[in-house]
Amino acid sequence: MTEKRSVNLCSVYILPLLGLNKLSFGTSERFITSYVSEDDLHVVVECTHPYTAVITNHPNFKFSMEKDGKYFAVFNVPEFYLSDVKKFRKGKYSQFSESAKQLIIKKSGLAYRRPTADGKFSTDLKLLALTKDKELKKHWETLLQVKIDDDAELASIPGEDNFYRLELSDKLEAV
Repeated sequence: MTEKRSVNLCSVYILPLLGLNKLSFGTSERFITSYVSEDDLHVVVECTHPYTAVITNHPNFKFSMEKDGKYFAVFNVPEFYLSDVKKFRKGKYSQFSESAKQLIIKKSGLAYRRPTADGKFSTDLKLLALTKDKELKKHWETLLQVKIDDDAELASIPGEDNFYRLELSDKLEAV
């Protein structure tokens, strides 16, 4: 039985930089999670099934592998977004480039200014963190009963579950 994990921060903030989200890999049940490699140059996607031609023909697709009954696809991070990946590692989401922020909003699959029944709009908290939204700051201050500095990021630094030791990075460049 494959362990199903929740979507991690890499899947929200980095996978969209490839123009992909969890539904790009078939049904959401096929997608397990994604990771940034130890060198910040690759995105590793873990799924329950082999990948289709849609994935293997992606311009940033590098290779796939099978390990312990799970399937992994490895992509190069687009050069334009390498600095955003470094900022991701440090949890500096509001410092992402504007094009990265727009791609994340567009491709993450998370709610962004989605109309609600009461005539208002709903946006996922992770997307609000990209702009250090004032309402999000107020929300965290009330919930946590603390004062948050104006220059503080409003989402957690990514944990270890967002990173993958690919151990092939040195060999990838030689191929």
